[in-house]
Amino acid sequence: MAAFTPYERADREYGNIENAIDYFLRFEIGRDKSILDIGTNRGSFPYGLHERGYRNVRGIDVRGDAIRHGQEQYPAIADRLSRYDGYPIPFAGESFDVVTMFDVIEHIPRVEEFLLDVNRVLARGGVFVFQTPNIYVNSLWSTVVWRSLRWREEHCSLQSLRSLRALLGRTGFRQPTIDKYSVNTEFNRSEVGKRLGSVGLLLLRLSDHLPLGLYPNFYGSAVK
Repeated sequence: MAAFTPYERADREYGNIENAIDYFLRFEIGRDKSILDIGTNRGSFPYGLHERGYRNVRGIDVRGDAIRHGQEQYPAIADRLSRYDGYPIPFAGESFDVVTMFDVIEHIPRVEEFLLDVNRVLARGGVFVFQTPNIYVNSLWSTVVWRSLRWREEHCSLQSLRSLRALLGRTGFRQPTIDKYSVNTEFNRSEVGKRLGSVGLLLLRLSDHLPLGLYPNFYGSAVK
């Protein structure tokens, strides 16, 4: 079941929305394609695509409070933001040309079963676009920030580069590509600066030089 941590507030975004949109746009997906954003929170990502000319994009999330905030904030797409129970995905097979999941994979307990369902709702030749933290970096970061090991429950499906590739293969995805996409962004500088100060900002700048296997976040795609 996809879930956001109970410590998150529904009236703000916790993901790097602009980075997600910028990454998505690299794929040059047609504006007429049907797109489903899973774990959409308030729907800022679908709305960002809507503003850029995408007219067939939906967002779903397990948090009703977040969806309600999104419907109020983004009335232009209010009818395309909806709550669901987490599993299964409430659409027929091969309903979408593209499925996106940003900062979601790590929250799903039965992640292999869930990604099989993502594959089910994708059309033949459809594209899965995602981002998820690296277990080696995120486990340390979360321990420091939360001052506990509660990430083991809330980030229960963190992946390494190797395990992520294997997971995609087991769930029927082809041609997986996993990228380094700079984490040295305004959003991350704000978050890291508040928690770790100048030392954290230095580490953030240096992160761009890390090998993919040690990079903080995995951005990627795969084809059905």
